[in-house]
Amino acid sequence: MIRILYWNIEKFALNKIANPEQVRTQLGSSISQARASHDRRDYILDHVGPLPDHRPELYLYPDVFVVVEVCTGYQNGAADRGRLASGDGLRGCDALLHELRCRQPERGWMLVPPLRTGPNEGVAVFYNSNRLVFTGPWLWPGGDRGQAVDPHATRKRTHEGLPPANVYPEDYDGCLPPERKVPEGALQNEGQLERVCAASVSYCYANAPGDYLQGQPMQFAWQRSPYMVTFAEIDSSAPSEVLRNLTLFAVHAPASTWFARNYLRKLAYVSEIVEHQGNSEVRVLAGDFNVNQLDGAGNRDDAYAPLIQQAGYVDAIHVPAQTPTEHLGYYATHIRRTDSAVYWRSAAPENTNHYPGYGYIGSSWIENFNSIDNCFVRYSGSPRSYPEGYGPGNPPPHNTTVLNGVVGSPYTRHPAPPNAPVGHYNLPIAMNPGRFGLPPEPADPFEIGLCSSFRGWANYGRIRSTSDHMALVIDV
Repeated sequence: MIRILYWNIEKFALNKIANPEQVRTQLGSSISQARASHDRRDYILDHVGPLPDHRPELYLYPDVFVVVEVCTGYQNGAADRGRLASGDGLRGCDALLHELRCRQPERGWMLVPPLRTGPNEGVAVFYNSNRLVFTGPWLWPGGDRGQAVDPHATRKRTHEGLPPANVYPEDYDGCLPPERKVPEGALQNEGQLERVCAASVSYCYANAPGDYLQGQPMQFAWQRSPYMVTFAEIDSSAPSEVLRNLTLFAVHAPASTWFARNYLRKLAYVSEIVEHQGNSEVRVLAGDFNVNQLDGAGNRDDAYAPLIQQAGYVDAIHVPAQTPTEHLGYYATHIRRTDSAVYWRSAAPENTNHYPGYGYIGSSWIENFNSIDNCFVRYSGSPRSYPEGYGPGNPPPHNTTVLNGVVGSPYTRHPAPPNAPVGHYNLPIAMNPGRFGLPPEPADPFEIGLCSSFRGWANYGRIRSTSDHMALVIDV
């Protein structure tokens, strides 16, 4: 299987993990901003592993690490979309790549050159080069201007007149993919050097309603476009043999719920998402969709229907309609600001997350906003797109886990309700083990003495400073 770790790391840039400021203190703490950034760095790396656990089957060793919300310049509107990320966002990606290589040198961590997807934002995808070869889907045209790819072109590229190796700017030398050839059997760019491949942010309409024509370029205006990257899965003992092909879309929908719903529906009409799937290809959409799975009436939000019912994707996290409010904590991926989070749980609707018994899931501004991150998977009709031992009649388990540093993952500290997604992989509790090493039972009484400690930097403060989202991991 291919293990994918996805995380919207809020405003990810160099200062998130390597702030040089030694004098100024971190907001809400007494430590320096430099020390705080190192704490956040360590917390991020704990999601990758190796992790301290006596059961090696629970170790989290992802093959792909997707980071959404990478800060980057964006001055020229749509003309900047698809250009290389720059500034502190790029430097942060480079620094994280260095840390991943130090932590897991045996995995051969590489970074797909990150592209700008929208205003001031890009996506970074790190990958285990011992199991995956970066294949595009496109090729880099040279310099820092973006991808010169006609969106009407077919996904299978020809190789006549394409650029030579080392066409990325010198600033990217430290994080470029290796100089190895894309093996035969890859869906894109067979025989090309991995180092000249490029991700894509350009799309066409599939069969769409209204006035849109199939093959017409799709415009995202001020919104962030999906980030498309492709890989060939290989066996490290036989690297010239392609086992499967992975197509991954990293998505960050608009923050406005109304726009996010329309954006989510629109994804079902993206040609690259819904059409021309290869026999050996598995497709994954991982992202922050900014649409809560249940609407205000407790029903499944119909914005997800086109992607699931029409395009045939399966969601890794599925909140059943009319799920009791006290059980929504099992599905939550979004957390409140530090000053809005509380230690206690009361009968108030905004605090009735049955597990883990704290009042911190959701949003500080928007009601009904907790389960908004997800992964959607679609295999082809051929057994070749499935991991070994599985097929159309025997689909693999996705082993979905919400990695929750507040209470630890899996969610096994207290008995779970039937069919709750407790998760499969281990992330230790990142709170102070002396006081918060065991999440309280539901309906814990208000304890004023613990509320400020709960929000402290060594506890929830550090976790929330890292991101307002929790990471997800799935196997495909």
